[in-house]
Amino acid sequence: MTDIAVGETPSRADTRLCKVGGVCMLGAGAIYAVSAGLSLMIGPAPSGTELYLRSVAQHLLVSRLNFGLWIVSDILLLPAVFALYLLLRPVAKRAMLVGSGLLVLFCVFDAAVTELQSLRLVAYAQYYAAANDSGQQLAYVARAGHTLAVLPVATFISYAVSSLGLLIVSVVMLRAVFPKLAAYAGVIASVEGIVGGFYPLFPSLAVFLIPSLIAFALWALLSGRRLVSLPDSARRISAEPDGAANGSQPTRSETNSTSSVAGSRR
Repeated sequence: MTDIAVGETPSRADTRLCKVGGVCMLGAGAIYAVSAGLSLMIGPAPSGTELYLRSVAQHLLVSRLNFGLWIVSDILLLPAVFALYLLLRPVAKRAMLVGSGLLVLFCVFDAAVTELQSLRLVAYAQYYAAANDSGQQLAYVARAGHTLAVLPVATFISYAVSSLGLLIVSVVMLRAVFPKLAAYAGVIASVEGIVGGFYPLFPSLAVFLIPSLIAFALWALLSGRRLVSLPDSARRISAEPDGAANGSQPTRSETNSTSSVAGSRR
């Protein structure tokens, strides 16, 4: 895998990587935008276990769809993060290694722990609503209580890890050929995610969670669009006959610094 520099014609493998990563990033961004709306429909989670099950039971389909979409977005982000790392590596190799590593860790942890635990709670809510007597309901409340005791910690880890990784990658993007709006949206989403992630300790901070999802969606959509269009842009620049003569061809130092390119939530 070679790094794509402005003025160079990307290889077929580079083009494929950008296209796949960009399409996956666009898909993840769309999911974040949709899930932000679904989260608003579900509303804030009540504090008590039985109240939580009753609340989820009223939105079974929406809740199951919401948490399922998060898992899909985690899977889509993996190739997108890989593309970002390889394209932004020449700008800041160590920073991208840390930032991309945190985002990959988030994707794996969020899909395998946070969202699966959330889907388990949805199942308990369905069983609770369908129970014929209070004894069965109490049994499901007890099971859900164990899961609810773990979920806030898992959610905090998802927010903290993803936000730190996104913040590092977004800062690196400010030095690359990504739209500044995308980089700033990533920074805003990171700050909101870090602050909002403490909502289990300070419930009022939950107000930052939905704005964090919206900002992340904007970051992913803009970044994905850039990843998809980057190979074509590089080809157009390299095809200009007198690019080097009119000054459009960057020097070696410029190429090294700016020409290479470089997502739970309740």
